[in-house]
Amino acid sequence: MHTIQRFFGTQFLLTAFLLSFTVAIQAQIRPPESPAIHDFSGSYMFLSSAWMEGREVGSKGGMMAADYLATSLQTYGLASFGDAKESQKTYFQDFEIVKYEVYYASLSLTQVSKNETSTIAFNHHVDFKVDPIPYGRQIEAPLVFAGYGIQNSALGYNDYENMEVKDKIMIMLAGFPGQHDTLSKAWKTYSAVFHDADSLQSVKTMLAAEKGVRAVIFLTTEKNKEKPEIKSITDTDPEYIDGDHYINGSATQPSLPVYHLNREASELFAKNCSIDLDQFEKATANTLKSASEILKTNSASLHIEVVSEIIPARNVLGIIKGNDTTKNIVVGAHYDHLGKRGDYIYYGADDNASGTSGVLALAKKWSEINFVPSCNIIFAFWSAEEKGMLGSAYFVSARDINNSNTALYLNFDMLSRSDPTDSTASIISIGLLTGTKETEQMAVNENQKLSKPFTLDLWHTSGHGGSDYVPFVQQKIPVMSFFSGFHADYHSSRDVFKLADVSKMQRILQLANGCLSVMTTAASKDSYPH
Repeated sequence: MHTIQRFFGTQFLLTAFLLSFTVAIQAQIRPPESPAIHDFSGSYMFLSSAWMEGREVGSKGGMMAADYLATSLQTYGLASFGDAKESQKTYFQDFEIVKYEVYYASLSLTQVSKNETSTIAFNHHVDFKVDPIPYGRQIEAPLVFAGYGIQNSALGYNDYENMEVKDKIMIMLAGFPGQHDTLSKAWKTYSAVFHDADSLQSVKTMLAAEKGVRAVIFLTTEKNKEKPEIKSITDTDPEYIDGDHYINGSATQPSLPVYHLNREASELFAKNCSIDLDQFEKATANTLKSASEILKTNSASLHIEVVSEIIPARNVLGIIKGNDTTKNIVVGAHYDHLGKRGDYIYYGADDNASGTSGVLALAKKWSEINFVPSCNIIFAFWSAEEKGMLGSAYFVSARDINNSNTALYLNFDMLSRSDPTDSTASIISIGLLTGTKETEQMAVNENQKLSKPFTLDLWHTSGHGGSDYVPFVQQKIPVMSFFSGFHADYHSSRDVFKLADVSKMQRILQLANGCLSVMTTAASKDSYPH
């Protein structure tokens, strides 16, 4: 009896030990709880305060924000993942951007008729505007009229057919065939394809550059739009003026001079080139055939002078190392905003102190538990997003981030407001890499686990967009880009903390944390949802 009692006592102790050991192991592999409101509200308020002066890249406020983020990561115990300094890594990844602006531009049209030569000069800021380019140019070359400057074999339309355009200055109409006639055959054929004016212009200019064109002049038949008069500084923000930017040392800066003439200047320019713009538009809308031509008696000369400056920028990077240190998941948000213009501070609360404080809160939660993820988790705070997503682009390039070493990028940009049509704050937009159905399903699954699930607005991208997911998508890395919706205070001084919906933001972070947990408890990259 005594022996039996001792045996069962030993068994009980052994069972209790194994049970406690199992519970301890489970505790170690359990991902953290998602952030509560108090985990991010303080940093959100501070980052969007007047102290930060809008956090523009290179400014005092921008550098203060970077210091605050680095100090927070260090306090939380994350390892530094920035540049090495004196053989020790820091939390900063420093780089430079170049700001450039056109401060002088000229344009003149020359026509040779028999033995007479006439020249018409057009005035900068009166007759035309110029897209910024990184360095000045002086060009004189023959002219070619290339219709709308479109070449699309799938639609059977080609403004370049039988045209030699290399080393020419090209003039073309803005827009697409049939754009002003919704009943025309051209509208029905082309409008669905060419409806995005900005994207279409970009495609046109890139195509012209590929064909060796020296400059592009856009003509328009649109009526000139008058700028609304600002009645008082209390009514609305003044016009936000800024230059264009690129990463110093980058080989991909835009270089093709692009001029945009207003309607009156377009008509004068076309008339002196013997082009009837209205007739061309009507004919093309009906026939779907281009009437491009080389203008043998016309040439143009242009002159652009540019002013530029180098601006320091820095990403802030921390890391929780995983079992497989060759693989990464990146969690990121841009911390920069528009800064100050005169007496106006662009506080950038929703855009993007919200995303920044959200990533910081996730970093805190993940660092507090005794958990080793299956791969590295890099927590990143990007600079210069507002200048063209330059901070994230620099990181992806400098660290050779690609789809073989990075399983997923989670992007957080504007988490705390809602589109005016979303009165119940129930919609969340998530951008995904085209073709990653498993990632989409993961978002759906984790959303259903919320006590109050969102209505998901899931959309896909293959390389274009307006936030820091773009450089990752271009490397074919799966992304989840969380966005709560545009609002009337976007990019204005009215984007302040007191308007934030922190409850919605908490739910977004809960959804994102669930997805991050799924990814980091996977046994290997092969089992990650893609």
